[in-house]
Amino acid sequence: MTKRLFLGFGTTTEQAQALLRLQHSCDCDGRAVPAANFHMTLKFLGQLTLEQEMGLIRGIDQLSQQQKLTRFQLALTQLDLWPKPRVLCLKGDTRRDASGKMDHQSPNDHALSSLYQACQTLCQQLDIAGDEHNFTPHITLFRKAKNYHKVKVSPLLLQPTALHLYQSISSETGVRYPILHSWPLTST
Repeated sequence: MTKRLFLGFGTTTEQAQALLRLQHSCDCDGRAVPAANFHMTLKFLGQLTLEQEMGLIRGIDQLSQQQKLTRFQLALTQLDLWPKPRVLCLKGDTRRDASGKMDHQSPNDHALSSLYQACQTLCQQLDIAGDEHNFTPHITLFRKAKNYHKVKVSPLLLQPTALHLYQSISSETGVRYPILHSWPLTST
């Protein structure tokens, strides 16, 4: 048996309320993501076996013990409609170099990039393919979106205190993302 898993960061109650207000102001033709599902994905993992899941947990436990799971902050400032997956999201404005990798211009970008790279390396070691897209920090607001009314966005500052392993469970009533495991992020 496999589980569809991803690593990510949750939102606070206040952030979820701000995201709901933003959803209501967008007038989007897509399906609104419920507040309970708001999160920022760090790494999509795909379908994992129990052995892969346990290896991942052990590996992230080691990263945590080595204090390689560091806190960061990121301002999500831009609405963006991604046509192929048909999602409207609020994304961060991290800088990228010519190859599309995050540029380490600020300590916060560096902390997030290092965290992503540590998880990416661990997944490669465990033969977990996951997502092949470049990492773009974002929170999805609408799915199956084609159009939306552009609105002014107030920056949403994310300052997560934990990294979570989520499971994606689809049912007739929709998708839900229970947290299976969490690791605290440490101050540098």
